[in-house]
Amino acid sequence: MDQKKKNKNRKIEYDTDHRNNSLFVDDQLKRMHERFQRSWWNRPVKWFAVLLFISLVLSYISILELGEGGSVTFLSMLVLCLIGYVLEPRAGLLAAFLFGLIKYIVDYVCPGYFSSVISRIINEPGFVTDIYRQMSLTGYRAWREGLGLTDPGMVDTVQVIADLFDYLIGYTLLGAFGYLEALSIRGKGSGPGRRMTIQNAFLLAVMLRFVESVINYVVFYPETGSRFLFFREAVTYSFMYVGIEGLLSWGVMYIPQVIDTIQYFRTVAGNEYNEKLYQEYH
Repeated sequence: MDQKKKNKNRKIEYDTDHRNNSLFVDDQLKRMHERFQRSWWNRPVKWFAVLLFISLVLSYISILELGEGGSVTFLSMLVLCLIGYVLEPRAGLLAAFLFGLIKYIVDYVCPGYFSSVISRIINEPGFVTDIYRQMSLTGYRAWREGLGLTDPGMVDTVQVIADLFDYLIGYTLLGAFGYLEALSIRGKGSGPGRRMTIQNAFLLAVMLRFVESVINYVVFYPETGSRFLFFREAVTYSFMYVGIEGLLSWGVMYIPQVIDTIQYFRTVAGNEYNEKLYQEYH
C-alpha cells in the first residue's frame, strides 16, 4: 500500500515537472518569437539591406531575355521601388543607385575578366598600374565576345559608356518612386490635394526608366534605316523588357494581399513595436 502511494506521488511529481517544463519551453519560444518580431520594428537599415538583396536576387530570375541585353525579371523593379515607400524617398534613391552599380559590377566586371585579372596581378606586377583600362575595355570586350554580342561598328568605349549610363541612370530613375508617391495631386473641387497612389507612382517611375532606355538606344547604338524606323525600333525594344515587366508589376500591385503586405512592411519599418499595431496585422 505504501509502495502504491509512493508510485502515485512520483507520478504526480513527474506530471507536475513535465507540465512546468512544457510551460517553460512554450514561454521561452514565445519570448524568442516576440524578440524576433520586435527586432524588425523601426529598423530601417535592416529593411534597406533585405529589400535591396531581394531585388538583386529577383533581377536574375528572368521570365524573358532579349538577345542584345535586357530581360523581364520576376518583379525586381517592384521590390526595388518599394524601398522608397517602406522607408523614405532618399533611401529609395540610394538603393536604386546601389542596385544599378552592383548589377553593373556583377554583369560586366566580374564574369569577363575577374579570374584573368587576378592571375595577371600575381604574375605581372606592372599590370596593377594598368588595371583600370583592362577592367573597363579589355574585360568588357572579352565578356561580349563570350556571349556573341560583338558589333564591329560599335567602339568598345561607347559600349562601356552606354551600359554604364543604362545601369546607373536607368535604375536610379526608379528611385524617384518614393518622391512621386509623396507628391500631392489636386483633388476634386477646391479641396486640399491628395497623395498619389502607389500604383500610379510606380507606373510613372517605370516610364522614366523606359524613356531613359529609349534615349540610350538612340544615342549610343548605330542608326539603321530611316530615323523613324530606328526610333520605333528603340521604343519597341525598350518596351519588350522595361514596359512588359513594369505593366506586370503594376497589375500585381492591385492585388489586395500585396497592398496589405506592403503596408505592413511600412508600418513595421517605421514604427516602434506596439502591441496594438502588431495585433492589427495578426
